[in-house]
Amino acid sequence: AGLYRMDDNETLPRFVILTQPAAPKIEFIHHRMPVILTNDYHKPWLDNQLDTQELMENTLDSLQYEPINFQPSFF
Repeated sequence: AGLYRMDDNETLPRFVILTQPAAPKIEFIHHRMPVILTNDYHKPWLDNQLDTQELMENTLDSLQYEPINFQPSFF
């Protein structure tokens, strides 16, 4: 989940990504991870109907992980 704002005098939007403590399986990578909402909370979040407390109580707790054996190349 995140927030953004477009100012009249700016050409690029300003944004933040909301984070929470990392899930146990990925905390070896970093101690924080993005807030991931369950499907039921996508629309209320986008429609500004959730406060921060509600948001944090309804994040996705279980993730499925698959190891990758290569590093993507963009060039």
